[in-house]
Amino acid sequence: PIVKLLKGQTLQIEAIARLGKGKEHAKFAPGLVYYRAVADIKTGNCEKPEEIAKICPKNVFKVEDKKLKIVDELACDLCLACVEASKNNIKVEDKKDEFIITIESWGQLDIKKIIDEGISEFNSKLKELDKKIK
Repeated sequence: PIVKLLKGQTLQIEAIARLGKGKEHAKFAPGLVYYRAVADIKTGNCEKPEEIAKICPKNVFKVEDKKLKIVDELACDLCLACVEASKNNIKVEDKKDEFIITIESWGQLDIKKIIDEGISEFNSKLKELDKKIK
């Protein structure tokens, strides 16, 4: 509370509302949007699969029948710890045509509205660029 009022007391407030954009200041941003690459993992013949499964911080691998199996490829954050531990018997690269996008709303707008407004803003920037090119 700004102030506590007793019975019969009133408070008169004068305020100015200002519309802003997230690029002006973070306080105007409706949420957080980020993306990351999707890993493409190829396992070769690994000498110590138990060590590789333990060294992975995201638990991407598990050992079955003394062989290294990929359990959750989407969890991989491309740290390459498994590549170093396997002495390059495992190949980890990012897929060039896939990524994971995460959108976290802070409550001012719902996620669908954030996406719609982002696409609308992007389209207006493309139209502006097209005019400048012509």
